[in-house]
Amino acid sequence: MRVPIKCLAIIVLAMAGSTAVAQPVPPCPPGNTDLVPAYGELGDLPIVQTWHDIDITDPEDCLDPMRGRMALVIALAVRFDGTLSLEDIATRIGAISATEGLPYWSITDQQWRPLVSESFAIDDPATRRRRPDFTAFEILSGRKLYFAQNDTRSTGLNVYRLSATSVASDRLVVEVVNLTPIRFALITLFDPFALRSIHFVDRLETDVWGYYGISAVQADTAHQQEKSFVNRAGAYSRYLIGEPADREPPLAP
Repeated sequence: MRVPIKCLAIIVLAMAGSTAVAQPVPPCPPGNTDLVPAYGELGDLPIVQTWHDIDITDPEDCLDPMRGRMALVIALAVRFDGTLSLEDIATRIGAISATEGLPYWSITDQQWRPLVSESFAIDDPATRRRRPDFTAFEILSGRKLYFAQNDTRSTGLNVYRLSATSVASDRLVVEVVNLTPIRFALITLFDPFALRSIHFVDRLETDVWGYYGISAVQADTAHQQEKSFVNRAGAYSRYLIGEPADREPPLAP
């Protein structure tokens, strides 16, 4: 029986505060079905769970960027349209400019607003010279790629590194980390490498993909912004799987 969408929103939020499991359990190794959180049903809202002040262990060596003490960890899992090819998904990941204006639910404003006002691929972090969006081939090559964004809640351009760490016919794992400090005016909100995320895409069935994303924050004030980080992660996951980012309801109202 399908659960009504309003009930699902309540379930998602209830799970977000759960601490029953010590840390996220992603699809490591490939094919692992004992995930925390689980994918849910095709067409349902993403299932979200959060943790505060945890040390992530990595017995399978697939969460290496998350090692160390994390103030906030968010994991999000959802099933989506399996008719997309892996190259289609890689193309969407590489389309950095397409995330300009991506909406997310602002807790402060209590409305949908743009997440980033400017977003583009760059040749390297030093020159920040603009270049065309990354191709699927570039994403799937595993090369270290770089992009810049102007977050609407911070000041100036922020530079990130993106790289695929696992590529197979039915699996893609991509890591993203901030290389520059993220500031508001003269205040540093997040140091370099304080924002880390890993995005797992696995084929679950012939016509179904599974997306599992983990975002980690190394900042003492991160727990105060938990709902904001959940909605930001939700916006990107919806973009990646081809859903409207402002689909009602928001994951964290």
